[in-house]
Amino acid sequence: MIVQGTKYYISEPMEWSDEHAGIKSRGFSFNYILLTEDGQFVFLTRNTEDFDIIKYFIVTPKAELTKDTSVMYGSYKIDNDVISCSYQILGIDYSGQFTFLSTSIILDKNLREYKMYPAKID
Repeated sequence: MIVQGTKYYISEPMEWSDEHAGIKSRGFSFNYILLTEDGQFVFLTRNTEDFDIIKYFIVTPKAELTKDTSVMYGSYKIDNDVISCSYQILGIDYSGQFTFLSTSIILDKNLREYKMYPAKID
């Protein structure tokens, strides 16, 4: 598979719950991954399905992306049907993989589906 053009993917909803000081909260979160044509990627989680990852990528300085421990930012390569991502958090090297299920759906290691959306970065 080849990523032609910049694309982003949104995971299926992930249910979460939290209890703090006797107050229970529940909701859903979504993982976002942005793959640019030049081999960069950004991965993050938000509690909304309409987060603008394109705007976030454009307005956030790259130095800030590498400092934010809630964001994975680095490079990716595609070999056959596998997207291999490499990144650093606090100077430690990490990697992750996604697998193409089809041209518009990828899977993470937990077999969670991510649907693809075309993106335009000016």
